Amino acid sequence: MEELTKTIYKAMDGKIFESKAACEKHEQVIAERAKRTTYWSVTHSPDLTEGRGFYGLTLVECYGPETYNVEMLMRDWCFRIFGRPVAFVQGVSPMPAWSLHKIEAEVFWKGGGEARVGDGRYAAKKVHLVIGEREIGLIERAATPATQQHTETK
Repeated sequence: MEELTKTIYKAMDGKIFESKAACEKHEQVIAERAKRTTYWSVTHSPDLTEGRGFYGLTLVECYGPETYNVEMLMRDWCFRIFGRPVAFVQGVSPMPAWSLHKIEAEVFWKGGGEARVGDGRYAAKKVHLVIGEREIGLIERAATPATQQHTETK
C-alpha cells in the first residue's frame, strides 16, 4: 500500500481546484467582477393608511459594465418594479413610494435588516441583477431564479 498526499486549492469563494493556476485565475475573475458590482437597499410598499413606514425591503446586488450609470439604471428598475416614486397617504399626503440607497457588500450579505410598520416587521428580500446591453442599458435579467418575480427574462 502506498499513501499519497494530494494538494488542492480553495478559492476565496470556497470553490476547490486541483491546480494553483486555475485557482488563481478564478480569483482574478472574482476580483474583476467585484469591481463592477454594487449593492443597494430599496424600501418600498409604503403604509398608505397612516404613513408609518414601509412593508417591503429589498436588497439588490447589481453587476454590469463599468461604463453604465448604475444608480440611474437602478432607479429605472425601481420605477418598473415598484411604480411611481410618490404615493399618497389616504390619497392626500405625499410620501415616497420607494427609496433607493447604496449600501456596503457586508450589509447585503448579512441580510440588511427588515422593513417596519408600527410593530410589524418584514424580512428583507435579496435580488441579484445583471445589467446588459440587449436592452440598451436597462436591467437585462435576474441572475437567480428567485428574483424572476421582480424581472422579466427575455
